[in-house]
Amino acid sequence: MSRNQSLFRNRIWQALPCYLVCLALISLASSSEVIRADEKAPQARFETQIHQWISLTSFDERSGLREVCGSLARAKDLAIVLDRRLDPNRPVKISSPVDGSTVEILTMIADSQNAELRILGDSLLLLSRESASKLRTLVAIRTTELSKQASSSSNTRKLKPRQIQKVMSRIPRQWDDLAQPGELVLEAAKRCQLKIENPELIPHDLWYRGQLPRANMIEFLSFVLVQYDLTFSWNDSESLVLEKTPQQVAIQQIHRIPKDKYNQLSKALLKEFPQSQWKPTATQTQVSGPVELHERIKSLLSNKQAPNVNGRIPWKKKRYTMRVVNKPVGEVLAYLVSTGLPILIDEQQIEALEIDLKQLVSFETKEADASQLIEAICQPIKLPFNIRSDKIHIGTTEK
Repeated sequence: MSRNQSLFRNRIWQALPCYLVCLALISLASSSEVIRADEKAPQARFETQIHQWISLTSFDERSGLREVCGSLARAKDLAIVLDRRLDPNRPVKISSPVDGSTVEILTMIADSQNAELRILGDSLLLLSRESASKLRTLVAIRTTELSKQASSSSNTRKLKPRQIQKVMSRIPRQWDDLAQPGELVLEAAKRCQLKIENPELIPHDLWYRGQLPRANMIEFLSFVLVQYDLTFSWNDSESLVLEKTPQQVAIQQIHRIPKDKYNQLSKALLKEFPQSQWKPTATQTQVSGPVELHERIKSLLSNKQAPNVNGRIPWKKKRYTMRVVNKPVGEVLAYLVSTGLPILIDEQQIEALEIDLKQLVSFETKEADASQLIEAICQPIKLPFNIRSDKIHIGTTEK
């Protein structure tokens, strides 16, 4: 890095405000990875989206949780839903720059709010710790109960096959501003020809708009009810009964854990899931805990690798979705340098051209390559640039 370049970066970062007003998302995908929407199943597309690499700036200190998550949801075309127990206006303060997969970024945001991220179907949920510790386990329990009920020949009160089909169908679950959760639950049950015996247990409340794009009835009801410390039980073929959630919600499963792995694995997971219970025998281990614990055990035993977030794909194959409003061009370029773009600034040449790097720029790109992004930044203020095989030179057009 040249002395001018080093001085430029130091000068810019000293002047950079703690919280930038703009939200910039940089999506990463090579041309060979771009797949038409109709060529992949919805769940596979969702998995690809949430594990794509992104980078974002910090936020204005007035940017609340709902605003930040809304911007991210729109930019990535994902459903991000907040627990009613989280303050939607609480500022999100994350030091710039931040990058990683969408899941990793949302986990950072959740941590800043004393919350947790959960994935349900193809929705990303930021939940209070109370809700997060129980939601997916409650869904698994209710689903297993329905499966056992359907396979039982002695239960004359079980749901009809057509009802089960409707219960398990994944359909869009949307609600508008001022929606009442009690009405949402009643409507979801009604679709499956079921009624709620005691809907009065759901407190009167008004929700912000939101959606779960593909959720079955069990997932949707559990998502709504867990926020009020409620769940439901299967009463008969015509109704459901609301109940308070137990203090501890757990599933018991048998795992075949090799002896040489048991001590290390159980010690590590007991730290992560302190309420879990482990009962080893000569050939297998009975484990009681949340569904996330059982998923972790299976993942560790199978040596399954974490999804690749594409953090090391060459910069020329990255695609940039970015919106900047009235920001000094120098700050924008400094931010891009921090995210990995090999930008070199010829500060002396820029001064000779009488171009001020404090000039404000506004632009918006969507899935642009590096050349298109730099052109969007530099062209409005006639700032020359040259993109070479290994560097992006700002301030000169010479090869």
